[in-house]
Amino acid sequence: MYGLRWLYRFEGMEELVSSTNFLHVAGMPPMGWNEYKQFSNIFASAFHRFVRNIDMVAEGEDKVAVRFNITATYKGEFQGLPPTGKKVSVSTMDFLTIVFHQASSKI
Repeated sequence: MYGLRWLYRFEGMEELVSSTNFLHVAGMPPMGWNEYKQFSNIFASAFHRFVRNIDMVAEGEDKVAVRFNITATYKGEFQGLPPTGKKVSVSTMDFLTIVFHQASSKI
């Protein structure tokens, strides 16, 4: 479970993630790594004291499922909505396919 925490930090990820990876967030078009970082930075600027707690990890062959909970305080505008100052909590899951590209040493 704890070995996957690196997947949820941006530091050093450029060296690991292939530029051809796409991330799918419900209700949004697929995003490449750079678009995902940009979206995440906008989210982080609106929701302060952002904490992501990994609740469960299930893995098998090249698939990994991660259930986690995000808590934060809504302090900045997000997608045109004004901040409320309220604490928010969101439970979500990520489903990952891990592919190692031998030639580039990236996933």
